[in-house]
Amino acid sequence: MQEFEIHNRDELILWQQDEWQLGRHVRIEEIIQRFAWLAAQDDTLLDLIYSEVLLREDVGEKPASEEYTDRFPHLAESIVRQFQVHRALLQDLPSETGKVTEEFAVTYEELPRNASESGTVLLSSPGQLPKISGFEILNVAGRGGSGVAYRAIDNKLKRIVAVKVLDISHSADPVRSRQLLREAEAAASLVHPNIVQVFQVGEMHGTPFLVMEFIDGGSLAQQLKAGPMPPKAAIDLMLQVSDAVRFAHQKGIIHRDLKPGNILLDARGLPHVCDFGLARHLNSDETVHVTGDVMGTPAYMPPEQARGEQVDARADVYALGAVLYELLSGRPPFQAATPWEILHQVLTNDVVPLTRLNASLPLDLETICQKCLEKDAARRYASADEVHEELDRLRSGIPILARPIGRLQRTLKWIRRHPATSTVIAVISTSLLAVAIVAVASQRRVSKALTDTQNALTLAEQQRDVAVKAMNDLVYNVHDDLEKREASVEARGEVLQSAIEGLKKIMEEAGDEEDTRITLATALTRYGYILTQQGRNEDAEVIYLKSIEVAETLTSQHGQKQRAQNYSNLAQYYVRAAKFDEVSNWADRTLTLANSLLVATPEDKDLLNIVVQAHTQRASAAAVNQDNLTALKIRQQAQDLCRKLIEQHPEDVRIQNQLIDLNLSIIQEHINLGQMHEADHEVATSLKLLERQNPTQTEDVQMQRRYSSLKRFQGQLKFGFAEYAEAIESLEIAIRVYSRLATVEPNRPGFHLRLGTMHDVMADCRLALDQYDEAEMHARKQIEETLEGMRLGGPTYAIQAYAVMQGWLMVGSVQVRRNELKEATNSFRRATEQLDPIIDQYNTRSIHATLDYLTETLAGMAGLESKAAAEDVAAGSLSDQVWRALMEGNNEPFETNEERLNADWKNAERPEIAAMLSSNLALCYAKYFSNLSESGASPEKQKAVELKCIATLKELLESPGSDQLIYVRFSEFAALRQSPAFRQEFGIDHAPVE
Repeated sequence: MQEFEIHNRDELILWQQDEWQLGRHVRIEEIIQRFAWLAAQDDTLLDLIYSEVLLREDVGEKPASEEYTDRFPHLAESIVRQFQVHRALLQDLPSETGKVTEEFAVTYEELPRNASESGTVLLSSPGQLPKISGFEILNVAGRGGSGVAYRAIDNKLKRIVAVKVLDISHSADPVRSRQLLREAEAAASLVHPNIVQVFQVGEMHGTPFLVMEFIDGGSLAQQLKAGPMPPKAAIDLMLQVSDAVRFAHQKGIIHRDLKPGNILLDARGLPHVCDFGLARHLNSDETVHVTGDVMGTPAYMPPEQARGEQVDARADVYALGAVLYELLSGRPPFQAATPWEILHQVLTNDVVPLTRLNASLPLDLETICQKCLEKDAARRYASADEVHEELDRLRSGIPILARPIGRLQRTLKWIRRHPATSTVIAVISTSLLAVAIVAVASQRRVSKALTDTQNALTLAEQQRDVAVKAMNDLVYNVHDDLEKREASVEARGEVLQSAIEGLKKIMEEAGDEEDTRITLATALTRYGYILTQQGRNEDAEVIYLKSIEVAETLTSQHGQKQRAQNYSNLAQYYVRAAKFDEVSNWADRTLTLANSLLVATPEDKDLLNIVVQAHTQRASAAAVNQDNLTALKIRQQAQDLCRKLIEQHPEDVRIQNQLIDLNLSIIQEHINLGQMHEADHEVATSLKLLERQNPTQTEDVQMQRRYSSLKRFQGQLKFGFAEYAEAIESLEIAIRVYSRLATVEPNRPGFHLRLGTMHDVMADCRLALDQYDEAEMHARKQIEETLEGMRLGGPTYAIQAYAVMQGWLMVGSVQVRRNELKEATNSFRRATEQLDPIIDQYNTRSIHATLDYLTETLAGMAGLESKAAAEDVAAGSLSDQVWRALMEGNNEPFETNEERLNADWKNAERPEIAAMLSSNLALCYAKYFSNLSESGASPEKQKAVELKCIATLKELLESPGSDQLIYVRFSEFAALRQSPAFRQEFGIDHAPVE
């Protein structure tokens, strides 16, 4: 044996094939002796065994599995399976004579089957280089399924060329040999800068050969061993490759085996497509084959080619997509241990979306790949020309024409990934799943689908496992896919109802086993959530409690874990229903059970995630029953646990999303406590975490929800730092996303309620910029969206009346600034009325009384009938008049009445009047400071006014129920906000988050 070292599988198999090609039929046992590391590499050993079987078959032997199980007993089971798959695939290959022919044989790129014991007729003895007149053969440059390529010197032109000697097995068939030469001559007509030029086509001693341009930079396949390319480099390279392929198509030639191994790179890194000599004319029914010829490489061939059907230019379109996919991901679209397994994936599976492998990739690149890799040729780009144009659009920043796979397509693709194995799955797949996507518009079709599902279950009474699998697919896979893809609540509800009925029928007719009850418990709790989204809260509670009944019967470790999850889900329902005593009860039960299970499996991430959920629910109860600080501490405890889980499972997107949801609650707690910088830090870190999942280019509704909520908080915080332009930019993104979601899914109360909060902050921003019309418009939008969410959500969402109240207060504030006091009185009155239905349930009696008296005071100021004390109306009127004078640039009324304004505030008997007067006094000081600055008053005088304003604000902010952001809400403070002392005092300075 040669004395050299080989350290990996690929080199070893190539060496094995070279030995057989040269007539040295080395056995695997000899290879193991030579390469000691191989003994511990069972996977590589299996590949060598398979390679040897193919090599032996090529020389006429008929190896049997028994021989190999005797030789390698520790691999017996895998070897038997390998032989079974190999034989089954060969038996299924089509043939006119009923006999397996090489015409339909497909082999793996690294396992060519063209070896022959006698070698080529140009070799006088093993290892000798061929002799071709006019060329000096230097060495072997490479091997492939169609022959051997040699590096050679063209003696006449004195240049380095590649001479490819094709497999001689065609020479016995003159017709095929002529066909091969004819096609090779056609390929020689392809003169293009990105196609390996064929200089000469010849034949010697009955063996055809090609003389080609020699490209010295290796293949793209070799380069890809270093990993994927950056998107821009991949686009540039594929533009050149697609240009070469479209040129060939224009000449009537398709490639049929385009892959990284057939794309050579020159010294400058420019690609050159080779092996067009084995292509086929587009207008010809003849296909050139040689014995053992590689008729396509499994990972890069389209399904129609894998089935042995005649192919057209769209086969090369598929291959272009496959090559682009590998450039971007570092792996081919399909990969498996054997070529037969790859072929199975090509025929039945869809590729993993590129953005799931690398979330930073542009969605348009994924879209182009997906369209190229469509299993149905009719859905691909029609030509390589279209692929080239799309890539050129993408590089130029022009929108591409292809659209991402839609929701219905994606569901149908999901069906193909979970192929029907019985009447049950087939009926559900074809009638229920596709219809569920468009259930809002096609409820009658959904009803028919449910009937078909029941019929299918009847047919499957004796197929319990199949039926259970069908129901599991509905509960865990279909439902989740629909939830991500903007499917309606009704559609998801229909799917879950179908699953629940199916599971019950299975339990009645085929046996009540725990695996079925686990799925039923999951289906019930998910259906309960659907009902809450539809505002059917009483029905939802019934379903949640039924899920608990089922969960209580689960006794296995897995079953008890499901029981803990159901406890947690019920606790979350009670959070939404505002039954906080029940929240604490079920959250505590969840923690007790989950912690007991963790004793046996302390690293179980599902259980730890359930613990995180329970702590979050306890915090929600604490925020109501105790205080925000206690709630924040509990949430931070859950946050620490969630972060540890992410450290242990960095690729688990579900845990990342759990942390983001938890962070959203923590951000709200920080804001409630006035901890704006802490909230800002949480927003920034959460956005960084979420951006790994490319949230701006996704159909996942939950991811869009999280992203929009974070942008809303970002806008709210930027408003708090008086960064109004940035706040508006963030809020516009949030509103745009949620407006679309609310349009797609109009019956989901949560979408409308979140939209309401976004319009509320936007109204604040516009008011701060004195954009009164815009502020009022957003305030009214907030009221409209919140009322719609309450209507859809029913009694569970009664607390949102507080938000509607705030909306009317904003409208009233805008009207006060316009001096529309009568209209403002009506708006304040409507704000007060919003609290009437929830006075007792949410203990809002004191807030109601405060608003009612302020409304009466405002009525008196407007000259309307009023129940407010005359002195309060008088104090309010004076304060209002002085402020309006200042807003017009007139300082005299303030300078005259400053002392009285202070006295009115401090002597006010009612706290709400004191808050109103002190707020207005702070506005007056702020505007007075601004007027002094503009008039060039002395710095000392300006400083004195600034200190008075700060003192007034500090005392105001210490009083309960005061506006904690008054200094950023109104434009009067614009000049003061430029003062370092003022900014530092009220924490307006915004340091970037690291």
